[in-house]
Amino acid sequence: MSAGDRARRLAGRVARRLRPDGDHPAEQQPAQQPDGPAPWERVRDSGLFDRAYYEIQTGTAFPDEGAAVRHYLRRGGPVGLAPHPLFEPEWFRPEGWRERPDALLGYLDGQAGDPSPWIDEAAYVAAHPEAAAHPGRAMGHFLEHASDTTPVPAPYLHQQLPLAEVRSRMAAIAEEGQRFRAARTARPRGPWDESADGAFLAQWAEGDPVPPGADGAPAVTVVMPVRNRPEQVREAIASVQAQQHRDWELLVVDDGSTDDTADVVEAYDDPRVQVLRREHGGVSAARNAGIEAARGRWLAFLDSDNTWEPLFLQVMLRYLEAEGRRAGYCVVDQGETEDEASRYLCLDAGLDHLLVRNHIDLNSLVVATEVARAAGGFDTTMRRWVDHDFAIGLARQVEIGLVPFVGVRYDHSEDAADRITTSEADYWQWFALSNSHLDWDAQRRGLPERRAGLVSVCIATFEDWAMTTAAVESVLAAADLVPEGAPGADVEVVVLDNGSRRGVAGVLGSRFAGEDRVRVRTVPCNLNLAIGADVAFHESRGEHVVFLDNDTQVHPGWLPPLLAALEDPDVLGAQPLLVHPDGTVQSAGLVFTGAQEPPETLLAGRPGADARRLGSYPLHAVSASALAVRASDVVDLKGFDVRFVNGLEDSDLCLRAVDGGERRFRVVTEASVTHLGRGTEGRRDRVEGNLRLWHERWAGRVPFSELGLLDDLGS
Repeated sequence: MSAGDRARRLAGRVARRLRPDGDHPAEQQPAQQPDGPAPWERVRDSGLFDRAYYEIQTGTAFPDEGAAVRHYLRRGGPVGLAPHPLFEPEWFRPEGWRERPDALLGYLDGQAGDPSPWIDEAAYVAAHPEAAAHPGRAMGHFLEHASDTTPVPAPYLHQQLPLAEVRSRMAAIAEEGQRFRAARTARPRGPWDESADGAFLAQWAEGDPVPPGADGAPAVTVVMPVRNRPEQVREAIASVQAQQHRDWELLVVDDGSTDDTADVVEAYDDPRVQVLRREHGGVSAARNAGIEAARGRWLAFLDSDNTWEPLFLQVMLRYLEAEGRRAGYCVVDQGETEDEASRYLCLDAGLDHLLVRNHIDLNSLVVATEVARAAGGFDTTMRRWVDHDFAIGLARQVEIGLVPFVGVRYDHSEDAADRITTSEADYWQWFALSNSHLDWDAQRRGLPERRAGLVSVCIATFEDWAMTTAAVESVLAAADLVPEGAPGADVEVVVLDNGSRRGVAGVLGSRFAGEDRVRVRTVPCNLNLAIGADVAFHESRGEHVVFLDNDTQVHPGWLPPLLAALEDPDVLGAQPLLVHPDGTVQSAGLVFTGAQEPPETLLAGRPGADARRLGSYPLHAVSASALAVRASDVVDLKGFDVRFVNGLEDSDLCLRAVDGGERRFRVVTEASVTHLGRGTEGRRDRVEGNLRLWHERWAGRVPFSELGLLDDLGS
């Protein structure tokens, strides 16, 4: 199955959830007007429904226009899908699109509102009075008279965009959104009919033999890391010896066992079973040693507490050789589960899904040795989720598809205390995902290419476009007030859409289309604030960067004082005064209390005038809700630590920057930013984990008390 086929298969899963067949009595249907056409007929005949555009969003083809419209009214509208590239339900009805999903019918009925950022209803009618009487209102009038080359009358555009280009841009956003949505909703686990494996196994268990390796090398090398598991390793070795395919070598990599595990392996009277003794270095280093020593053309991996079915290697190798594949994985039986529907790991998916969650069990994988080596093996800096990281690296090089049979069975010892791939904090999953988005070595090489004088404002957002739009608009408006050529006049805004719903990407993409100073990038899933900020930084091009929360609005003149502070080489970064909408202080920096705890917010709740009297002052840490820094310093630090999940990533970044040196951050109260403080969804979900990680790093190293700061400043 090709990558395109697999993407369509994933899309089909979403399409089935939005399937057009049958009635849905539980769903609220738009009311039909007395003695008038049915709602679906009104939409169909309005000229405001673009079937092709809607089909991109659903990932399915409808038999006719009517079926597509009925599906939109019943299923698509309630989940925020758009009927046309020029109509955004959330823009037209920002407060009630969920409760009243019939936004297009509301527009046709004359309800107030602009159909999207592309069309200003009042301005268009003022320019074309006849549009007031058009049944499709301003949008319908425009579409009736426009050709592909007609500029769209968007009030925000700094340059004209023809209708054909707008359609193309919105189709690209829709296609990406549908692909990401398919990846987010696909589930790795599900039911599997093992009785159907017979035909597949009969086809591939017999046939042409797998070619042997060159110069007497085996066809496949099996790598098995082990530590202090003498009994379990016997069972695992037995499952390899029971393979019908006999041309293999087994490299048991002993990861510094303190018992007789290595001796047990060495006692085997089978020259194909070899032991590699190593000092304890972790599972990744152990597997890498096996990859380096492998002689086989193919690689397979088996943990010491799992077993293969006897036909596993035979079928996998013959299938991959015959199909010209470089990697593949089989179905995994996870044993008895509470829900039989989630017993098997059996999703056929590719890189898109891997960038959301893992669906490839390493024990089920067979990969060409040269591909595994080219991928760089396993990341030894990670203590968990290394399998996921490795799978992503492979999928970036070759297509990895499901080989449809059960070849691996678990023994349910995942939680054993001595298992070397578990018992580590869940934050490593974010490390695995971040590796696929971040390349700090490339960022270092690119530092000379960053534009002098350009300030890149990086905003990560999740499930919000309203506050984010206001934040971006405030940055651009403030920059427009700075004299050309002066510091702070040259800005760009990078918005990182952290895997939000379709409407967020649709609104942001249309609102800032044609604005050269704004770029919007969407990632497949919510990567949290730290990764989101780091990814936004990777998209930036300026020598200076400002990390800015999406629920902020900058004040005129905010940026030049921050840049002036950065002219001092001893200043690591500058924070403006963060104030609430009522003018009271939200944050005037972060201060340490002397306890071995994260810092507290300075002057919170005090009148803004109290803070402004202090001018500018140094601190060990400041808030990253609005933080100006040099791009080179961000690269030196490799950005925010992605293991922090929506909390403490800013104080950790600051302490890493300050650690062992005399440079400090500064709060510049001459610059101010309103912080609405509405926060990101899930902001407080990982408080305990963040505190644990913070203490692991900074316990005993927290700066002395800064509570006397106000006295020192004469306050």
